[in-house]
Amino acid sequence: MSLKKTKDQLVKLLGQTDNNVIALSGKWGTGKTHLWNEVKDESGDENIKKALYLSLFGLSSVDQGRWRGLHRCHRSRRLSVDWQRQEKACSRAALG
Repeated sequence: MSLKKTKDQLVKLLGQTDNNVIALSGKWGTGKTHLWNEVKDESGDENIKKALYLSLFGLSSVDQGRWRGLHRCHRSRRLSVDWQRQEKACSRAALG
C-alpha cells in the first residue's frame, strides 16, 4: 500500500468513534512515525491532536507496553497526582 493510501486509510479510521487503538506496523524506517505526526499536525480534530502515540519498539512484553503507556499519560499530564484512581482509565486510553 502506498503512503498516500495508508494516510487516507488512517484518517478514515481516526474518524470512526469506535476506534480506541490503531496500530501502524511495518519495517523500521518506512515512515510510520512521520505519517502519524503528519496526520496529527494536519488534523483539526482536538481528539486526534490530544491522542497518545506509543511506540512498542524494543519492548518484549505486554506489561512493558502498559507501563510505557502510563508513562506517556503522565508525561502528557493526563494522569493526576491521584495515580491509583486514574491508572485504570489512563491505561485503557493508552492501550485500548
